[in-house]
Amino acid sequence: MTSHLAKTLLLLIGLVAGANAQASFMTLDELYLDFDTDGFGASIGAGQVIDDEYVTLGTWVDVTNHNKALDQGMAFDTSNPVGDPDLANPGYGVGNTASNLLGNVLVVAADGGSVPNDEEAVNVGMTYSSYVDFYFTETYLQGTVDLLDIEGAAASVLHGARLDLIDDSSVVMSYEVASLGDNGLQTFAFGGVEFDSIRINLTRGGGIDNLHLFTVPEPGALTLLTLGALVFTTRPKRQA
Repeated sequence: MTSHLAKTLLLLIGLVAGANAQASFMTLDELYLDFDTDGFGASIGAGQVIDDEYVTLGTWVDVTNHNKALDQGMAFDTSNPVGDPDLANPGYGVGNTASNLLGNVLVVAADGGSVPNDEEAVNVGMTYSSYVDFYFTETYLQGTVDLLDIEGAAASVLHGARLDLIDDSSVVMSYEVASLGDNGLQTFAFGGVEFDSIRINLTRGGGIDNLHLFTVPEPGALTLLTLGALVFTTRPKRQA
């Protein structure tokens, strides 16, 4: 566990960085990551590895790719979708319009680190091909995230992803994210419980963007949570 002093120092550094940033920021009650700028406000280029870019904002990103030897997240430019046209934005999929311009999204890289992974899980017994973990120094209560090109497996096209909220290493709530098919774009709301990390399990890859978290209830996010979180399961928190 990160000490209180370390968390405070990271928060203060993040606040200074956020003051100069164009997009990504951290305040006392919210966190916003757009994958176009890092924790210091510097631009993130297409293909750049994403792991400790937001440590000054109290966030670490970790990726596991079951299909490949490379466990790596990277920024992908949706305005120039070289390697995967299904990640174009704006595009042809459901909800993917010019009213929500994404810029870079976070993707799981295929081997070589230049193109996104877009394969189904191939290992027997595995539902998801990869997952992305976000670890936070702060505890949050709710949030939203944009998900692009979330596809289901050939055998079950209903669910393209699962979002787990985790507190003190225990899953406290899970959401199934519906597949909108190729190039679909959705804003997914979650929360109502405290969490200090998030795991996004991906059936066939996809793009993650505009992760926006709150430590206190946010009216707009609560509305999205009510309307958008249609399918979810809860798991009891393990007792110490």
